[in-house]
Amino acid sequence: MIDHDDEKQVGRAQSRHKKRRQIELDDLKKILETPSGRRFVTRLLDQTGLLAADMFTGNSTTFYNLGKRDIGLWMYNEMMSAKPESLIQIMNERLTEK
Repeated sequence: MIDHDDEKQVGRAQSRHKKRRQIELDDLKKILETPSGRRFVTRLLDQTGLLAADMFTGNSTTFYNLGKRDIGLWMYNEMMSAKPESLIQIMNERLTEK
């Protein structure tokens, strides 16, 4: 438990969080630097329906669809934080595979 009145404790906690976050972003960068990693992320994003035109079904399936899309938005934001140029690379690779 962190004593939020103790500046040293708060500073150490922030430092640990920042280091952990940088490791997460570095891991994702390494994944996005490989063709197989980009293909995996592309399949993941496809499964989430991130770019689906209509998520609304008129019944409870809408909530399921929106939950999947939320994961897609999270992954997209992680990509943009880690290696934004990978999105253009993925789009170009998709165009050349067709």
